[in-house]
Amino acid sequence: MHLTCDVDYLYFLGLVPQKPTDIVFSSKTTSSVTVSWSYNSAATKVTGWRIRYTPKVTNTWSDKYPSNPSADLANLTPGQTYTVQVYSRSGRAESLQSLQGEVIISEYALKYINTNNSLSRFKQHLLRKANNRCREKLSSVSTHSNT
Repeated sequence: MHLTCDVDYLYFLGLVPQKPTDIVFSSKTTSSVTVSWSYNSAATKVTGWRIRYTPKVTNTWSDKYPSNPSADLANLTPGQTYTVQVYSRSGRAESLQSLQGEVIISEYALKYINTNNSLSRFKQHLLRKANNRCREKLSSVSTHSNT
């Protein structure tokens, strides 16, 4: 007998928590940043989080285990891009997927924020607009060629 189990079923059983949502970077300095996020407390029993972060050039990961949905990342290097991942935890179980974002620490201040949630929504919006324009052009070309 072969059993299969999908991620939604594991969430439903409460075996693993759902990943957090909506990462935000704030309180930026030249060597630190505050990371915060949201989570669905009604759908997921969360007892804490794990944050993994690394400068992209070294890919050397550091971990933090906050009990609140926010954490300060300190001793960061100015001019470096950091990848930040946040996992939900429930006891020993950890979400199967992470919420991920990137932040560039400047010598003067934070100059760029890239989160996978807002960026992907923005890309989807642009793709929809481009597809609509293409459809309009194709329909006008086919209308003109029929006359």
